[in-house]
Amino acid sequence: MIEAKKMLRGLYEVERGLEELYLDYAQRLSEDRDAGELFSLLAAEERQHAELIRFQQGLLKPGQLIEESDEVSWIGIQQLLLSIRRALAPDIPPTLDECVVTALMFETSNTEMFLGSVLMDINPGLDTLVNQLTDGNAAHHQRLRDYAISRGILLFLDPDDEPDEIVESLDDDSIDEISYHLGDEA
Repeated sequence: MIEAKKMLRGLYEVERGLEELYLDYAQRLSEDRDAGELFSLLAAEERQHAELIRFQQGLLKPGQLIEESDEVSWIGIQQLLLSIRRALAPDIPPTLDECVVTALMFETSNTEMFLGSVLMDINPGLDTLVNQLTDGNAAHHQRLRDYAISRGILLFLDPDDEPDEIVESLDDDSIDEISYHLGDEA
């Protein structure tokens, strides 16, 4: 069990970190109008997600606890925050492809994918707001995926693949390259 306030604070930081990262990408890619607009939109939506989490923080009961899961844990949140920080301070400025790959990896992280279930566990009465957040995260993934496909990025993706099939289709070189983009040691 973990204090819900702590969990929400970490989730809030993830959303704000993604907002900052996407704003950075929008600025870096501003010469490509479509890319700049995509990342600006994603940043604005991440800010809305953060504000929803902030709203939920105000509804917490003192000392309220939540059970960590395999999908979302405090350690997982901290690892994701570290990866976001690394992506914000690259040694070499990322290319468009690298920005899209990195954003897709963040949007398909367990923390992003299961955020809605964590928030519902904390306050089941906010199902409409939480569903909006969950739909927003799914829309980010789909928007990035569609953009990647339209630009010929991530050619190993088939538009009809499900996320599990995509992961299964990656070979070791692809995984090493994705890890490199996220700043992880190969």
